[in-house]
Amino acid sequence: MNIGFNGLSSMENSKVKLNTDGNFTINPITKTYYFFRPSTNIYNMVPAEILFYAPKYDPFKIDYANFYSTQVPDESRGYSHFSKINVGIIYLTPENHN
Repeated sequence: MNIGFNGLSSMENSKVKLNTDGNFTINPITKTYYFFRPSTNIYNMVPAEILFYAPKYDPFKIDYANFYSTQVPDESRGYSHFSKINVGIIYLTPENHN
C-alpha cells in the first residue's frame, strides 16, 4: 500500500505497512541543508491531503487539515515537530472494471 502527502511524497517514500490495528506512519518530507535554510514557501500552496493507493482499489485522498487543527496543539505545529493525528477509519472502493 502507498500512503503519502499528495504531490509531495515519492512512490518510494510512500510505501507503508499497516499495523495490525490499521495504524500507519507517513514518512516526513525532509530537506538537507548545511548553511542556508531552504525556503518553505513552496509548501504553502500544497493542499493538506493524504493520498491512499492500493492495488485493485481506486485511489483515495483525504484532506487532513481539520484533523490537524483540532488535534495538534499550537505549540507543536510547524515543520520541526512530529505530529500524530487520527483521521478515523478509511474505506477504499474496489476498482470497477466495466
